[in-house]
Amino acid sequence: MERLPNELWAEIFSFLDLPALTVASHVDRHRRAMAFDQPQFWRDIDISRPSPSIVHWAERRIHAGADRPISLAINVPEQHPLVEPLLRLISLSLHRMRSLRLCISGIYFPSLCDLLCAPAPLLAHLRIDVSADGRVSTDIPLPTSIFHGASPLLREVELDSVTLPTGAVSAFQSVDLVRVAVPEDAWHEFPSQLFDIFPAVRSLYMYGGGLLIKEPLTPSASAAFAQLDFLDVGYYETKNIVFYRQLPTASIREIVASHSDKDTVRAAVAQLDGSIYMVFAKVDPDIRVIYSSVTTGKARAFAEDYSDFEGERYNSAFILGDPGFLERLVALRVSLSLYSIVCHTVPSSNRITTLILYVDDGSSGIRLPTARLHCPEIRTLELRASGAVAAVDADDLIAFSLRLGPHAHDVALELDRVIVQGDQVRLASRFTLTGVQCV
Repeated sequence: MERLPNELWAEIFSFLDLPALTVASHVDRHRRAMAFDQPQFWRDIDISRPSPSIVHWAERRIHAGADRPISLAINVPEQHPLVEPLLRLISLSLHRMRSLRLCISGIYFPSLCDLLCAPAPLLAHLRIDVSADGRVSTDIPLPTSIFHGASPLLREVELDSVTLPTGAVSAFQSVDLVRVAVPEDAWHEFPSQLFDIFPAVRSLYMYGGGLLIKEPLTPSASAAFAQLDFLDVGYYETKNIVFYRQLPTASIREIVASHSDKDTVRAAVAQLDGSIYMVFAKVDPDIRVIYSSVTTGKARAFAEDYSDFEGERYNSAFILGDPGFLERLVALRVSLSLYSIVCHTVPSSNRITTLILYVDDGSSGIRLPTARLHCPEIRTLELRASGAVAAVDADDLIAFSLRLGPHAHDVALELDRVIVQGDQVRLASRFTLTGVQCV
């Protein structure tokens, strides 16, 4: 084996994970060199349980990568005597770092700011989280000179409990995704300088306890806000409403709000024109209720806890009983696993013309639900499978359509990764078949 060429050794070592490479590095000098040269040894350095040995090996891994790009993650939210030595690893590698993710106590934030004033020409993703102390680090803001103004590839910045810089930041000029958060029990003012700091932002995430807007936005800030493509907000349930009533969000294509009350949902849906397409789906770990305008495609989504829908409880994201709203609802897409919940919340006087069942359990055979959802104006029934092709029995499909209502007899059937097995003659007599695969 000693005569194997280096290329073959490299191929063999490429199948080893980090612990195996560390063991192999102790065999001899040749295998140490081969182990240290593997990308899985030096490329992604993640530290959460610091010890002198961990710090030692992290430094060795940084040096092993030579000048190649690396990612560094330090997740030590409590005060720890090894945090300072870990932070010094940043100074060794900031010039070749492509991702830097830090979760540390705010007590180390001043030292961190000093370290981050060096150029980071390869950095694409930055995350700083000092929320473990339960307060915003107000002693010192993030310096405007961060990365010495030299981070042309930086596109994502996440700041949790960090005071924003006071003005424009050269290093942030091309950032298009920004997450800004404060502790869940904290209020903060809307940062008026946000769009001066991040002039290219298109996706904005904001979280905390509550948001204060003491003064109207400047015309330039209003214009920048309206140019967002995506907004995700998560404050105390009655506080999300400020984004719909006090900020220029009507033109934003997609907004997601977490755990909102009915007034917030109503204010959000009021921003949608014309007929509504509603989606009720699992997006782990949440349930998403999404309202979209059929004409413009703009969407207002709500992330809710699954427990809020258990026991036939009526979640605040459902405003189906509101006067005037039900007349606007023309299309409904629901995950098959959530169908029984929808049946108890959609009034029988609905005007739904398109019903889409999303098969989300991954099974190859579909058993359609027996719970009844009355859709007297149904015109299109569509089944979509989330993964591999799934099969449904023709008799089961016909029985399901009958439960939609006695008038659901001239319905177009559309299938996506779903095939129909069984009595094809009876199936054709019940549905207008559109691209249906039958067996």
